[in-house]
Amino acid sequence: MEACAPVRCGSVDISYPLWIREHQADYCGYPMLEIDCRDDKPFLLQSYDTNYYIERVFYDNSSFVLINSVLVNWKPNCSVPQFNVSINLGPMVVSKTNKELVFFFNCGNMSSPPLEYQPTPCVTGQSDGAGNESFVRLFENYDDGVNSVKGESLGNCSISRIPVSGWNGSGVANYTTLMNDGFLVELKVNNCSDCQKSGGQCGFNTSSIMFMCICPDDNMYSMSCPNSKGTKTNSNIILIGSTIAAALALIIILALLIFKYERGCFFQRKHGEQKEIEMLIEKYGSLSPKRYNYRELKKITKSFKDKLGKGGFGTVYKGSLRDGRFVAVKFLHNATINGEEFLNEVISIGRTSHVNVVNLLGFSIEGSKRALIYEYMSNGSLDNYIYSEIPRDILGWEKLCDIAISIARGIEYLHRGCNTRIVHFDIKPQNILLDEDFCSKISDFGLAKLCQPKESIISLAEMRGTVGYIAPEVFSRSFGVP
Repeated sequence: MEACAPVRCGSVDISYPLWIREHQADYCGYPMLEIDCRDDKPFLLQSYDTNYYIERVFYDNSSFVLINSVLVNWKPNCSVPQFNVSINLGPMVVSKTNKELVFFFNCGNMSSPPLEYQPTPCVTGQSDGAGNESFVRLFENYDDGVNSVKGESLGNCSISRIPVSGWNGSGVANYTTLMNDGFLVELKVNNCSDCQKSGGQCGFNTSSIMFMCICPDDNMYSMSCPNSKGTKTNSNIILIGSTIAAALALIIILALLIFKYERGCFFQRKHGEQKEIEMLIEKYGSLSPKRYNYRELKKITKSFKDKLGKGGFGTVYKGSLRDGRFVAVKFLHNATINGEEFLNEVISIGRTSHVNVVNLLGFSIEGSKRALIYEYMSNGSLDNYIYSEIPRDILGWEKLCDIAISIARGIEYLHRGCNTRIVHFDIKPQNILLDEDFCSKISDFGLAKLCQPKESIISLAEMRGTVGYIAPEVFSRSFGVP
């Protein structure tokens, strides 16, 4: 690597793709970019001619500024050297960011030239007295000059084209300054950044005529150095990435195992609960209400078409059974009670039979979905009538009195007439339904509490009932189940 160490020539550091034979090996740079350091200026030996030297190098984007040494001391009274665009540029191309000076020498038979053409005293040879003149014009883009002059009639002229950078902002009037500043060329060599990042130096294999990377172990590789600092960094990145990926994979596997275990336990619990439900249904047989599946309920309610109302415990839809009877299907919300307790209450309530208690005709339990099927009450709930402005004109005092007595009889039956006593805890007008004869029936046992006939004390974990209608026995021991 020491053989290709950078060498300074004047103000320019010489390194790949440039090289100096006296100080660097021939594989340290591109063959056609060999440098001859004369008078502290890096002249090109192989490209163009020996009059061109490098003024500035931009290694980051592989470009540099060339200056023709002949033009540095050029006098306006002599000819301008022709820039030969057909010469072999090797790995270099003239940058399209350059501008272009075009000289027109000894133009004869020319009328008044356009304003863009600057007269110049420089002529080729002596004037023949025929009025021949010379001009120069600056084109903003390189190659625009040769394309533009083809369509212009300037007489019989000799043309010379010079690329210029134009960075100093000079116009065509200062064309000598433009030529002295040189022009930009770009290199078509391999990008050696990968080699440099891996700790190597860029070079050129003169045998295979290909790019190579010279590494600290003095071996040469095609692109970058193996086992170098850069490669180690990449290896560390790969190692860290692999470790993170493995950790994530392990976490995902553990999560899946936990999910599978929990799911297995969940389904095992559900399976056990379902088995107990089936055993209870089989035990009570015909004593329990009819069981429906969710698909049947959807058919009974015609896909939940007719909504009767919505309460705190569920939504009620009107439906019809196969025998033509109308029913009210109540779908329970957020049923937290387990399946066995739900079924015990369904069986207990389903075994009630009283003219003032709504009949439970069926039920449904599928996973978390719970539903109750009651007989349909055509006149709705009592609150639709007693909350009117003149309730006595609608039902009459006699009918209101009958309704009150019927409710009391229904409550008495629930408390004393059932094998399993039922404390409703939510008696209110909304839960009193009226049939076609305005006969009242108690409904909605969502807050009901079941107890054995000999029990005189009922424990409550929380207050039950609707505000304004809470059972008085909740507040005072003087009230209770008779």
